[in-house]
Amino acid sequence: MEVSDQDDPARAVAEARESIGRPVHRWIGDLAAHINLSCACKLQQFETDLVEAILWCLVVQVTGPNKRYSDIRRDLSRVSREARAAEKHLALLRNVLTDLPTQYGELLESNLESVEKVAVSLVGKQIPWFHALSSVAATADLIAQALSGKDKGGAPKMLAFRTLIMGLIRAFERATGRPAKVTWNEHRAQYGGPFFNLFEALLPLALSFVTSADHPMRFPGSERARGKYIHIMTRARRRTRRDNP
Repeated sequence: MEVSDQDDPARAVAEARESIGRPVHRWIGDLAAHINLSCACKLQQFETDLVEAILWCLVVQVTGPNKRYSDIRRDLSRVSREARAAEKHLALLRNVLTDLPTQYGELLESNLESVEKVAVSLVGKQIPWFHALSSVAATADLIAQALSGKDKGGAPKMLAFRTLIMGLIRAFERATGRPAKVTWNEHRAQYGGPFFNLFEALLPLALSFVTSADHPMRFPGSERARGKYIHIMTRARRRTRRDNP
């Protein structure tokens, strides 16, 4: 599938998202069963996250960046830091605004221009929408992890595959509230667990969009090799989150 329409890349991505969404919607019940997701209120978000995981795997596979990957990782780390700092400072501003005596809050607002009034209202009076910046930071961290590796600026090995894994980690953790992990069954000599089962179930669908004869996606060919690869990635992610709460 082509998503690199230079004339209108946004339209190309939107069309790819729609194409991916149709089969995901048909399979969503079976996919949700792999992680024992029965809460209807989370099902729509889970479906959206699965579509996005495949979509961005596809985008990474067929398009190249205009920067070195090491520079992109650094930029993403900065996005994460700045988003968290912005959320913290906006929360402090909200607290100060709500602590003002009513008459002084009204006096402040009466001396603001219309755009400034909207900004103050968003921060001080409405639901603290800026808490979404935590999600921005977490997503930036997630993409940076997909780009991590021993490379010194070139593309990490199996980058599209890593992007798919990180997207599914996000989908799993948002749906279940649990860390994504892969377990090893010594008796059966195989990897497993709800997250790994979800990944294996979704992989054929992802490959139908991502893999082409001219430009195939690189990924471990056996289930055991994929399990080991994902096990290493999820374990490293949990360790990073413990070190950087």
